[in-house]
Amino acid sequence: MSRGRWMGPARGPVAVAVGEGPWEAFGIGLGRLGYRLLVVGEADPGPALDAEGLVEDLTLVGHGRGGRLATAYAAARPERMKRLVLIAPEGIAAPPRPPPPEPESRGLVGSVMARLPWFRWRLAAAVALVAPPPPPQEAEHRRLGRDDVPVVAIWAGSDEVVPLRALGDLAAWNRMAKHEVIEGAGHDLMATHGERLVETLRGILREDERRLD
Repeated sequence: MSRGRWMGPARGPVAVAVGEGPWEAFGIGLGRLGYRLLVVGEADPGPALDAEGLVEDLTLVGHGRGGRLATAYAAARPERMKRLVLIAPEGIAAPPRPPPPEPESRGLVGSVMARLPWFRWRLAAAVALVAPPPPPQEAEHRRLGRDDVPVVAIWAGSDEVVPLRALGDLAAWNRMAKHEVIEGAGHDLMATHGERLVETLRGILREDERRLD
């Protein structure tokens, strides 16, 4: 049974989309380039690939949290990878912490307690224990570089979730990775810049195809 949703033509090279999406505009654009897109959502792509019986080399595309999942799969199965495309990916730099609520939003008691140093320390410690940030995927990205898996990273210039400094971290871990920045785009660039994403990839995909031929 299929674990994903297909978009695009019935035949052609396969791209697998992992993450938040929305993937509609991106899938339509890739379809014009002759690609079939299998959307698996925010899940390990392995079961979907096995269910579909895909054995060909894959273009794996990860957006946001899906970037972490796609990177993990690509690093574990480099022999299956044609390329890894990361769009505003998590798993490289820690996202900025949200600011604490303003005193007036806490109520009188909350406002007074929030000013006590011991309370703020205990609260921060509790949050860290409940939801520790996942570690960066430095080892995985270095492995992809050693295994010569082509990596393309597309960043949003005004991303409020994934800081742009992640570009520098990834460049240090994998010097062969290619980078593109879409200025003015936020983390929701899949919805706001779907066509631009495909146009950005068009030249890269054609260049890679010529190199691999």
